[in-house]
Amino acid sequence: EGDNVERIIPLPPLKDRAGWHVFCVGKQEAEGNHGGYYGEDDEHDGKNETIQQTEATDDVNSTDVEHDTCAWKQALRQKDGGHFLPTTSLLLQMDQVMVRRVLTHLTYFVCEGWTVSKTRAAWLYGLAARLDRSVHR
Repeated sequence: EGDNVERIIPLPPLKDRAGWHVFCVGKQEAEGNHGGYYGEDDEHDGKNETIQQTEATDDVNSTDVEHDTCAWKQALRQKDGGHFLPTTSLLLQMDQVMVRRVLTHLTYFVCEGWTVSKTRAAWLYGLAARLDRSVHR
């Protein structure tokens, strides 16, 4: 009976745009290495903002945020593919504020010219479907 219980997945801090980018699409794609084309030591196309920002979150002084940051990164390391998919249980774990914020983070990267991969499209679709109200400006 306990085998079917979904565990709560530790999530990046709400304002951590780069952390959410890695969480949703994985480190390789977040570094601009879509599909694992480049090796670990090869130079990337300048889209390393994500990794620099993610490393900067490690320097936060707050113990609560530091603990949360470590927890989501640790969970990510154990995940096949290096990212989480937008499963129903994961999306339902997020409140509306978080859904809107993560949707904003991911659309930011699309507007900056990042490719809309299958994984990114799945996240955008899942988050949009999870909205209680339409997004107005």
